[in-house]
Parts: sequence; structure tokens; C-alpha cells
Amino acid sequence: MPGNLTDVFYNYDWPGNIRELENLLERLVITVENKEIDLRDLPDKIRNEQLGQISSLHALPANQTLTEYLNKIEREIIEETYRQLQSTRKAAARLGVTQAYIARRFKKYKLKVVEEKDLTTTE
Repeated sequence: MPGNLTDVFYNYDWPGNIRELENLLERLVITVENKEIDLRDLPDKIRNEQLGQISSLHALPANQTLTEYLNKIEREIIEETYRQLQSTRKAAARLGVTQAYIARRFKKYKLKVVEEKDLTTTE
């Protein structure tokens, strides 16, 4: 199961947008008998989606080596973190690595620091 309730809320797609989130929170506040809302209190739909995402991470695709797969995941994480924060320094801090590490990975994966909102690949 995902680490905590905040992670689940953050990672869920929320197809109903903010209204779905508001309705869920209202329902949980009314129906949960404990003082704190727990992961077990969430609807099956949300819990199952999170479990599906986690279990798919552990399945190595047949056409990739472990190294290739780990590189792909690392690149996606770095790329998305940079896209959200728009700063290699902030991305490094968020990921718990040095800025030099991020710079080496940008070079390895041929990523480019850009001024606008998109992260592009040089190929």
C-alpha cells in the first residue's frame, strides 16, 4: 500500500477534478468513526488504482534489462520533477541528490534545461 494518505491523494488522477476530492473528503469526515482518516477508509476504486500503479512498477518488461528499466524510471522521475519545479537545484533538493548528480543525469539522458514550461529532449 502507498506510504500515506497524502501520497494517495496527490497521486490519484481525480477524474472528477476538485469536486470529486471535495465530495470524498466530506463523505470521509462524516462516515469515518475514528479521529483520523486511514488508507483503509478510502473507496476501493482509489485504493485499487494506487495498488495497480505500485505493482506495475515491479514488473520488468520482457524486452528490457533491469539496467534499461531502471534508467527509464530514473529519467522519468527526474524529467517530471524538473517539469514541476522548473529548476535543477530544486529538483535535486526534492529528490535528495546533489545538483551535480542531476546535471550528470541531464547529460546522460540528453535532457535540456529550458526556460519555458516544457522539458525537451535533444536528439
